[in-house]
Amino acid sequence: MNKLTKIILTFLLLVTIAMGYSTVAMADSDIEKQLITEMVQEIEGLGGNMRLGSYPAILTKGSKIFSLYNQEKIDERHRHRYEVNNKYLEILEKNGLIFSGKSPKGSLMEFLELPNHKFFIGTQAHPCFKSKPTSPSPVFHGFIKAALEHSN
Repeated sequence: MNKLTKIILTFLLLVTIAMGYSTVAMADSDIEKQLITEMVQEIEGLGGNMRLGSYPAILTKGSKIFSLYNQEKIDERHRHRYEVNNKYLEILEKNGLIFSGKSPKGSLMEFLELPNHKFFIGTQAHPCFKSKPTSPSPVFHGFIKAALEHSN
C-alpha cells in the first residue's frame, strides 16, 4: 500500500468516525490511543461539549486553502464535537497530510489537505452555513473551479 493510499484511508477513517457512521470501536477504548476524540478544550457558551458558532482559523501561507481564502485569518461556522487526536499529527504529516488551518492556539486542526492532489481539502468547519448562491464559500468555489479545470 503506497503512502497516498494510506493517507486517503486514514482521512476516510477520520471522516467516518467523526460523522458518526461508525463507532470509535475501531480505535482503542483508551482515549490516548483514539484517532478521533471528543472535544475537551476550547468549548465555551452554548452547546455543552459541542463546538457551535463562528470560530477563527489561522491558515498556512502557501497552502491551497490559503490561496482560496487569500488571507491568513478566517472565521467559519462550526457544529461538531469531535477532533483529531493531536498525538497522531506527526505521523499523519510525516505521511503527507498537511494541516493547513489551525485554531489560533494551534490546538485544533481546522483544515487539512493533500498538497499533490488536484483538490483534496477537508475541514472541521461548515462553510455551507455562510455560503450563498451569489457569494459561495471559497472552499465550494475552489472545488467547482478545480472540477471544471480537470474535467477535460
